[in-house]
Amino acid sequence: STTSVKALRAASDVATPHAKIEDVVRPIPWRDIDNIAPAGSINSNVLEMAEWIRLHLNEGTHRGRQFWSAAAEREMQTPQTIIRPEPPYSTLFPEARFLTYGLGWFLHDYRGRKIVEHGGNIDGMSALVVLVPEEKLGAVILTNMNGTLLVHALKYRILDAFFGAPPRDWSAEFLKRAKALQEQQQAAVKRIEDARVMGTKPALPLAHYVGTYANDVYGEVSVAEEEGKLVLRFGPTRVGDLEHWHYETFRVRWRDPLFPRAFAIFVPNVEGKVNELRMTISGLFEDLAFKRVLPKEEGRER
Repeated sequence: STTSVKALRAASDVATPHAKIEDVVRPIPWRDIDNIAPAGSINSNVLEMAEWIRLHLNEGTHRGRQFWSAAAEREMQTPQTIIRPEPPYSTLFPEARFLTYGLGWFLHDYRGRKIVEHGGNIDGMSALVVLVPEEKLGAVILTNMNGTLLVHALKYRILDAFFGAPPRDWSAEFLKRAKALQEQQQAAVKRIEDARVMGTKPALPLAHYVGTYANDVYGEVSVAEEEGKLVLRFGPTRVGDLEHWHYETFRVRWRDPLFPRAFAIFVPNVEGKVNELRMTISGLFEDLAFKRVLPKEEGRER
């Protein structure tokens, strides 16, 4: 196992990530997330992940060595947060009568057993680790497809086989659920497009939108004018071309097609000067507000 995609460049036997782009499954580059490594930068395989499963099923002990106490393992698998049975969780756990979150684990029931699991999705890869502690059963599922529900279909297929349950076409069921989610997303996009007001133009020359905007949590967003168009940069990797949508709203065309749909709304003050940038990003529950950072000569330090 490694903890950086940099090590993969020299590997001869390694999976290539894939994603569906414009309805075509295509190979994509590994995304370097070293700056948020604890969130999912481990690159591994089923053999080594199986040892990780054994460690948890043996309550912190592996091959005679204790890494943490049995009490610590029980605390990890003890409910800490209640999860409401609504999308997206009701899609992923359709049979759950209870659903909670422990310390780094989703906890739910299936066919009278307590299930302990957690998945992961990094661009082009989807993974799932599932434990049934009372049965000393564990499984790891690794795929090289972005955001696929296949890992959950395989999980239930494995559990049903072990529990002796009647055959059930989980793949067909999750495909139906995936299509329903896709239709909801398409309907949301259509509502936005139907609300677009055609024939408008920006109230100010493009140069008036150029600048740096800051948010206390999300950092800075910069807007520059390049070749007669506005370009937005958000963090070290997100670069998007701004296309006028209507009034003071611009659609963000990310140069990386895997980034979610987004809009940038410029908000002027009473003097008609832009002093705020609001970003609407698909998947977030609320807009992100960035205040304009004024140069020192205008009375505020950058």
